[in-house]
Amino acid sequence: MEIKSNGEINYKKHYKKMDARLIDAHYIAYEFKLNPYDIEDNWGDKQIIDTVSFLKELYKRK
Repeated sequence: MEIKSNGEINYKKHYKKMDARLIDAHYIAYEFKLNPYDIEDNWGDKQIIDTVSFLKELYKRK
């Protein structure tokens, strides 16, 4: 979470990161026919990033 110089939280950047994570979770869920909300709740950022990277590599090879 980014904090502005006056001590306030920069919510715009915070929500942008959350949106990207949710989009990635839905992308993974679609590919593996899973519930995206289970992924969102139970997976950490690293697992989501690694899985999305893996799926992108698969698409490059096709």
